[in-house]
Amino acid sequence: MTWPRATGAAVPIVLLGLLAVVAVATMANLGQLGYDEAIYASKARSYVSDVTVDWWRPYRPPGIAVAGTLAGVVGFSDLAVRAVTLAGGLATLALVWLVTRQLWDSRAALFALLGAMGAPVVLGQLPLFHNDVASAGLLLLLMWILWDQFETRPTPTRMLLLAPAVAAAAFYTRYGIVAGILGIGLTVPLLWARRLLVHARLVGATALVGVVLLLPHLAYAVSATGSPLGVLAAARNVADSTEPSVSLRSYVSWIRPRLFGPVPVVLAAAGVGYAVAAAIGFALRRQGADHLRRQLWLLLPAAIAAGITVMVSHAEARYLMFPVMLLIISGGGALSVAISLLVGAPPLAGRVAALPILCTVVVAIVLAGYAGAAAIRQLRDADGRPTAWQTAGKRIAADADGPCRVIAAVRPQIGWYTRCKILRMNEQTADAVRADGLTTYVVFGDEAALRPDVAAKYRDLVEGAVRLPPEGEGGDEYEIYRLGP
Repeated sequence: MTWPRATGAAVPIVLLGLLAVVAVATMANLGQLGYDEAIYASKARSYVSDVTVDWWRPYRPPGIAVAGTLAGVVGFSDLAVRAVTLAGGLATLALVWLVTRQLWDSRAALFALLGAMGAPVVLGQLPLFHNDVASAGLLLLLMWILWDQFETRPTPTRMLLLAPAVAAAAFYTRYGIVAGILGIGLTVPLLWARRLLVHARLVGATALVGVVLLLPHLAYAVSATGSPLGVLAAARNVADSTEPSVSLRSYVSWIRPRLFGPVPVVLAAAGVGYAVAAAIGFALRRQGADHLRRQLWLLLPAAIAAGITVMVSHAEARYLMFPVMLLIISGGGALSVAISLLVGAPPLAGRVAALPILCTVVVAIVLAGYAGAAAIRQLRDADGRPTAWQTAGKRIAADADGPCRVIAAVRPQIGWYTRCKILRMNEQTADAVRADGLTTYVVFGDEAALRPDVAAKYRDLVEGAVRLPPEGEGGDEYEIYRLGP
């Protein structure tokens, strides 16, 4: 079935527009920023204001915070920063469509897009100020460029020089995406070794661009950690908190409920089955090489990225965003090929002209129905009630009438909502408070992680200080003391 070009372009626009409406409504009901969200949002604000961030660590990539500065155009808020990554998420889903259509056709692209829209790992991250969806999208763009240059065109062009820029953007957005970059990098010579040699000058120039774009990271890593690999090592140390076997068991148990969902998982399984069938067909009859190449291009990077992730980090569903998307794209192609084979079979060939359209509509309705139900369910379950730390932050913001500082144990959200300089409770900050007269708010309620002697030191520090009366929901879960003028 060949769709008119206008129809093929309109379908993803309409679907993504509907998803954007639901996602914005979900964001409006989500409540406070999470731990990581608050750190990246505060860093974004610090780039364009004098509010500093004490919670930032070298292992956190700057890309998402740099993009978050766009929220400052309308004023930094929960909704504004989340809207930035929502835009990136919608662009990523558009790339799911484009990559699938590049490999197969618009029918496959429709199936893949609807499958990705219904996957819980995607839906759950779309409304959040996280970097997982956007970084996966940049790798999809990288794959689109490479397939276009090495597989579609008779000769690669200078457009290939964009590939390292896109890869670098993905890396600076999320350091963990290096697993996906390695997967792609190892697959490219397997598929196009001869073309790499024939066009060695252009390939060499492309590699040189990649090295140049990596230099800022290496310089920063040396200055921050003393080693060019220090930042990546720090990121690995933070993420590597469990044994690989534990991570693997977690990911296996999450395949249906947290990664794909009950309907998109069928799509992913179809993709794997299609790959196995293509490999067997090529091994036995030396036929179907194009089918096998498409599946290798998708599933080999997915397997490498997933394997590295399992080996070096604890389990979080969002860490497998990129492999999940590749499996769904593979499944979209598998279903489209299956429909083509069905209508071309001798018993049906030429007898039921509308069969491909009917099959497409039925599959699309099932996928769209599930994706829509999942999105509505997420909207319904969103809990917008203010939390104690959001309330505490806004209470301080209302009280402060100038430069201020907040000291808390482990809650970066307080710093985000107060717009004060945020410091972590420790002996050094306690001494600094005594040394200057800056208005300082000390927040108790999350100090369980502190050593008892440090917590006691702060209790002594606020002796006789003004305590702000609790207000709002959760006000009895914290204490706020004001020191200074």
